[in-house]
Amino acid sequence: MRKIKNTQTHLDMTPMVDVTFLLLIFFMVTASFAMQNVFPVPTAQETTDVGEEATDQELELVTVHIDEFNTFTVATADWLEEASSKQDLYIHLQRAVEENKPDRLLVRASRECSHEKVVSAMDAGSHFGLRELQLQTID
Repeated sequence: MRKIKNTQTHLDMTPMVDVTFLLLIFFMVTASFAMQNVFPVPTAQETTDVGEEATDQELELVTVHIDEFNTFTVATADWLEEASSKQDLYIHLQRAVEENKPDRLLVRASRECSHEKVVSAMDAGSHFGLRELQLQTID
């Protein structure tokens, strides 16, 4: 009877671990990270009523009202338009920027509206170059 030798082969894992770490480092270094849109959130400021007459600051201002039903209303010194969707908001803001050349955006949001609508209004203003942004909460 013939006796079979019990031989064990040993596989060296060191090269495989080295290659894995090199690939990991390669993908970490070459990965491109997407930049997100970032805009500064203004600090809360007290507002005062100036009366019925329009000042020079109001002429350079576009106001977006967001009611408790999440409906946008775009207002300038000359006109007031309701925007029921985000696309309508962009259309009316584009019209306001083309006609009045404002530099500020005031977002007046109801306490019951969704935060998504507030961010949409801020993004739309940033899209059209309105860099100075004011937030106001209304009841």
